[in-house]
Amino acid sequence: MLDAAACFRSGVVLSLSFLLIFSAYSATEVLETSIIPSHCSGCVEGPANGTCQSGFVCQHKAQFACDVACEAPYRECKSSLGDVVMGTMYLMFMTSAMAGPFLPHYLGEKKSMVGSSTIYGVFALANLVVASNPTNVVLQWAVMIPTACVVGIAASFLWISQASYLTRLSVQYSQFKGIPAIASVGLFSGMFNAFFKLATIVGNTISSIVLNVFGWSTVPLFWIYTLVSAAGTALLCLVPDLPIPHAAPLPTESTKLLVPESPVTSIQSLAALAVDKRMLALAPIMILNGFQQGFLSGEFTANVVRDSLGSSAIGTVFVVVGLVSVASSIVMGKLADKCSPLPGQLVSFVVLLAAYIMCFVVTVSKCDEQWHVVLTIGVLLSIGDACTSPWTFLLRHHLTRCAPPP
Repeated sequence: MLDAAACFRSGVVLSLSFLLIFSAYSATEVLETSIIPSHCSGCVEGPANGTCQSGFVCQHKAQFACDVACEAPYRECKSSLGDVVMGTMYLMFMTSAMAGPFLPHYLGEKKSMVGSSTIYGVFALANLVVASNPTNVVLQWAVMIPTACVVGIAASFLWISQASYLTRLSVQYSQFKGIPAIASVGLFSGMFNAFFKLATIVGNTISSIVLNVFGWSTVPLFWIYTLVSAAGTALLCLVPDLPIPHAAPLPTESTKLLVPESPVTSIQSLAALAVDKRMLALAPIMILNGFQQGFLSGEFTANVVRDSLGSSAIGTVFVVVGLVSVASSIVMGKLADKCSPLPGQLVSFVVLLAAYIMCFVVTVSKCDEQWHVVLTIGVLLSIGDACTSPWTFLLRHHLTRCAPPP
C-alpha cells in the first residue's frame, strides 16, 4: 500500500534506474561520432588503411600534444555511421511516438519501462561488436542500423511510460500530503532530471577512467556500459505498480457518457493535443531543445572539445557539464512549482544564445588548450537545458490534463 513516503521512494528508485541506464547510453551517445573507426577511400598513394587523406594521398594520424590527429593539409576520414545511427534513432523515436500509448495500455507502465529499457543495453552491446571489429565495415552497418531502429522505437515506449508513471506518482504524493494535485510535479520532475543529468557525470567519468587512467580500449568500456545498463533495468523491476485510479461515481441522467479508455482513444487524444494552439506554442521550445542536445553531443564535442583539448578531455569536460546540469535541475525544479514558466524560458534562451554566439565568434585550433572557453560554453549549454526542462514538463502536464476530447 502506497503512502507519501513510499511515493517518494518510488520516485528515487525510478530516478536511480534511469541514472544507470543513461550513464551507459549518454556517454556512448557523446562518443558515437568519434569512436567508430574511420575509413578512407580512393587512396592512390600512401597506406591503404590510412585515416588521413588529401586528394588521393593517404597517411596515418600523427601524435600531437593533446591528441592523435591528422597533420595539415590532410583531413581525417570520418565514418558517417555515427551520424547515421544517431539520426536513425531519433527519426524512429519521432515516428513511433504516436504509437507509444499501446504498450503501456496493455502491459502497464512498469512492464513497458522494463522491457524498453532492456534495448538500451542492446545498444551498448552493439557498440561492443563494432569496437571488437574495427575493420569490418559491413558488419558495423549491419549491426548498428537495425539496433538504432529498435532503440528509437523502444525510446518512445520508455519515455511515454516514464512520463505517465512519474506524473501519476507526483499526483498521488500530493493527495497523501493534502496539497493541490500538481503542486509536486516540479519536485518529482526536478528530482528525476537531477538524477538523469547525473548520468552524464557517471558515464563520462567511467569513460575517462577506462580510456585515460587505465589506457584500455573501447572494448572493455562497452562491456562495462552493457553491465551498467543491465543493472539499471534490474533496478527498474523494483519500482512498484501504481494502483488503478478509483472508478468514477455511477452516472446519472445528467452525466455525459465517456468512451472507455483504449489505445485508439489515447492516440486520438494525442492527435488532438498535437494541434492544440498551446502545444503548438511549445513546439519551438521542444525543437530548440532537440537542436541543443544534438549540438552538445555532436558539433560541440567533435569540433570544439576535441580540437582544442583532445579526445582524452571529452570525459572531463562532460563531467563538469553534468555537475552544473544536476545543480541547475534541482534549483529549477523547485522554482517551477512556485514561478510562472516565462522567466525560466527567457533565461534559457538568453543563456543558449550566449553559448552559440561564443561558438561562432571564438576560434579554436588543434591543442590550443582553451579550457576556459570550452568549459564556459559547456556550462552555458547545460544551464540552458536545465532552465527549459522542468517548465516544459510542467506545461505539458497542464496541457495533458486539459486536453480536448478526441
